[in-house]
Amino acid sequence: SGRSTWMGTSQFSLTALQAALQRRRDEVIQYSGCNLAQLNPIAVLPNTWRVSMPDNVLEPRRARFLYGTNGVVTLTREDSVVWDHFEPSHYQTTTLPSSWSVIEGPPLTVDLDNPPNVPGNLDIIALVSGPTFNPPNASLLGVPDDWSWLCKWGALADLLTMESEATDLPRAKFCQQMYMDS
Repeated sequence: SGRSTWMGTSQFSLTALQAALQRRRDEVIQYSGCNLAQLNPIAVLPNTWRVSMPDNVLEPRRARFLYGTNGVVTLTREDSVVWDHFEPSHYQTTTLPSSWSVIEGPPLTVDLDNPPNVPGNLDIIALVSGPTFNPPNASLLGVPDDWSWLCKWGALADLLTMESEATDLPRAKFCQQMYMDS
């Protein structure tokens, strides 16, 4: 008896299931901060104030500017409104940066308050997404085991609200409530 691999149905496609689970898994990672990683150093050239983040980064959390052999500047997180009010010439002044801001893309980027006057690297700790699912192959979920049920309820809520024969609003409401009650 040959076993076949489940590839979805007209109600729930494997692609829709994968997308819903990945989206809710990444949402759980962002809410909980459970998947922090130190990124590989990102090169910053002189007079450059915007740096793109790798695709797996959900949110940068901490940043330092490394320059020369021992130079380190721990950057504070600010936003462009603060820069405009307190550092009006921030993009025109080339000096060591002192703060950073997230510019949501896509692509996700980090802006520095001042373009550095020396080459350096950004040392960033960030929330990163879990591994990409590759159904029907087995994949790690990428969240602590105790939280895997959150991803399940959230994905079910998404799947049951799709415009198709999968629509089941009472069950979707229940699944969303289970997700939110955590």
